[in-house]
Amino acid sequence: MRIVQTQSMYTYEKLCINLQALALAYPKWIAYDSLGKTIYNREIWCLRLGKGAVPLFLNGAHHGREWLTSLLLMKMVEEYSRLVMKQEVYEQLDLRQLLEEVTLWIVPMVNPDGVTLQQFGVQAFPIRVHQQLLEFNLGSRDFTRWKANGEGIDLNRQYPARWAEIQDDMGRPCYKQYKGRKPLEANEAKWLVELTYAIEPRLALAYHSAGKVLYWYFHNSPQTLARDCRLANQFAMRSGYRLVQPELSPNGGGYTDWFIETFQRPGFTPELGYYPGERHLPLHCFQEELHIHLPLVLWLAREAPHIST
Repeated sequence: MRIVQTQSMYTYEKLCINLQALALAYPKWIAYDSLGKTIYNREIWCLRLGKGAVPLFLNGAHHGREWLTSLLLMKMVEEYSRLVMKQEVYEQLDLRQLLEEVTLWIVPMVNPDGVTLQQFGVQAFPIRVHQQLLEFNLGSRDFTRWKANGEGIDLNRQYPARWAEIQDDMGRPCYKQYKGRKPLEANEAKWLVELTYAIEPRLALAYHSAGKVLYWYFHNSPQTLARDCRLANQFAMRSGYRLVQPELSPNGGGYTDWFIETFQRPGFTPELGYYPGERHLPLHCFQEELHIHLPLVLWLAREAPHIST
């Protein structure tokens, strides 16, 4: 029986249960720990799959309504682990050998407060903050569109990558597009930066939704541009996603913006699924995205050892 079920809404509580079950089922390959707790006492879990010296970093659900990315990452972990334990070859690839060389570091739900608010509304939060959260949501009791964390800060505008130049900032806590008072004000973003410095990944992948597009460029240096462009084109070809062309002044503040600028290594932001409006992706999109990304991440893992440090 599979551990990660994909037929219903994926919640923070399910994530916690699945993490424990996966670590028990595959103790030789999976470990996990908390980066810290949100202001509402939810853990930011970090999972490690593999034993290799070459690190990759994947994360999901920077935005509350994008919880399908968490489900995708957790299901990929389960499928990879199952294949490794059964010693099966996947698309002519020996996964056991690959995971002896490479380790996948994964934060499947960067924003558990935002996810919970989007899914359950203010009833999942203390009564004392209900009015404040409603104000952040512009008075609406429908939180389906919610992207921010529990403080009304858009976590993917929190990274110190030309943060001062970010456009379309809401100027105050809101359900989307508020960059905060300063970079890394939100602990969720600060902890991701600390983790990234600690593991120094060869490549980073931040899953978002939606639009079936791939962001890959943020002031990439002339020395790395050809490499990153080649990988981005391969990513687009393998996924069927549209490759976003470089802009002279891309809007910063995102995780992969910061990663590219800081480490001069490839950083990709795939937007899963076709845009459904200001809401979460429907579950019927999931199997198609899993089919795309299961082999794609393994391709990136094979590429990672060849990315210069």
